[in-house]
Amino acid sequence: MDDLTLRYFDAEMRYLREAAKAFAQAHPDRAAMLDLDKAGTPDPYVERLFEGFAFSVGRLREKIDDDLPELTEGLVSMLWPHYLRTIPSLSIVALTPTLPAMKMAETVPAGFEISSRPLGPKNTVCRYRTTRELTLNPLAIEEAVMTAEPDGRSALRLRFACSELADWSQTDLRRPALYRGRRCYRQRPPSVADPTPPPRCTCVCRVRQSG
Repeated sequence: MDDLTLRYFDAEMRYLREAAKAFAQAHPDRAAMLDLDKAGTPDPYVERLFEGFAFSVGRLREKIDDDLPELTEGLVSMLWPHYLRTIPSLSIVALTPTLPAMKMAETVPAGFEISSRPLGPKNTVCRYRTTRELTLNPLAIEEAVMTAEPDGRSALRLRFACSELADWSQTDLRRPALYRGRRCYRQRPPSVADPTPPPRCTCVCRVRQSG
């Protein structure tokens, strides 16, 4: 038994003896059953009971003070099971099409391998794989503006530049893949009409937030 465990054991034994004296004064009839009311040599069976309890509780306190995970792992696994699951390294990838060369939508398959730029002093290259299939349209976001509607709702206005060679019959724009991220959009006051006409070959997409 190391010194730290012995200190916890002695602390628990002192507490049990003091608690036994207080219990004997408050409940002498019950204390007599355990020979807690007698001075001198304590009952050996009661003493062994105290020592076993002090050792178990002392070890428990030692582990709690050491913040060891085995005491809380069972509770956490029931309340927050996702907290203990290993999450692999992941990132958000921005795919920018080359507009002049694109004529129709292209599909990036799931499992497509992407390499990062060299990182750190050893120029480590991290390899990632996409998790789902992605449709890459001949579009590029040219402007993103948060606007306030006359009825008080907010709207995100996206202006897309598109390829002049695009074949729109082969392009599905019903569900474009967009990632808003943490970029701050410019605020624009509500207006009946935008005085600046969109340039040639530009699409405007409005995403409204329902109230």
